[in-house]
Amino acid sequence: TKAAYTCHLLSIFAEVVAFSLIATLWSKYLISVNNAKNLIVPLLVGIDSIFLIYIIYIVIDLNLSSQSFVDWTTNKIFRELMIAEPVLLGINGGCILYLGIRIYKKLTTHPSWEFLSKKEKNSIVIKLGITMSSCIIGFSMRSGLELYLYFDNADGIGGDTWLLISTWIPTIMPICILLYALRKTD
Repeated sequence: TKAAYTCHLLSIFAEVVAFSLIATLWSKYLISVNNAKNLIVPLLVGIDSIFLIYIIYIVIDLNLSSQSFVDWTTNKIFRELMIAEPVLLGINGGCILYLGIRIYKKLTTHPSWEFLSKKEKNSIVIKLGITMSSCIIGFSMRSGLELYLYFDNADGIGGDTWLLISTWIPTIMPICILLYALRKTD
């Protein structure tokens, strides 16, 4: 339905914002705080703003269209989003992996790492691994299902169940974990 797809687009935006928050936090530890504020934050705010404008444009086009939702999905805007979304999710997953590996290397080479107990080291590594893995699994699952839908040339999305399985679960899982990681690390 149009309402479900509108919610889906808003969930995509929430995911991008969650990724931006964690990238900002992690970059603060990898580069100087001033460089993070002067370089990373304006870049991410700019990308988030452009993406929000794009989503608003799609939502308006969808909801003002006299076509049914299934007919609207043959629209060029929708088809372009079906390719752009998995590509952006792949980039997000790659960035999470890259930043996570950099943080792991920075942690393990820090002089105080030697003084942590094995239990503390394992806890840190496991939390970092779970954050990275869950995000990559969620991004990969969603990208794969979106690409399947695009190349399968399916008739529409397949209803609310399809949106739940292909987008909401793989979107909400990484968002919650990223925001939890953000809360626990700052």
